[in-house]
Amino acid sequence: MKNIKDIKKSIGERDSAVQKAEDGAADLKEKVANLAKNLEDIEREYQVCSLCVEFLDIISLVACLIFTLNI
Repeated sequence: MKNIKDIKKSIGERDSAVQKAEDGAADLKEKVANLAKNLEDIEREYQVCSLCVEFLDIISLVACLIFTLNI
């Protein structure tokens, strides 16, 4: 049978393991939040780039029309 010192030591080790797990979970939660924010920023940049590409396509079409019609 374990003596009181062993039991106290075991409880201390368990508490330490639980604290490390909680700290790790908090770190993961923060990383997920940062990744989500980064994804939102990238999606916003992609939307802006898509609009720029569409705008350039329109300008290209207008330029072709002007050249074709000799305006």
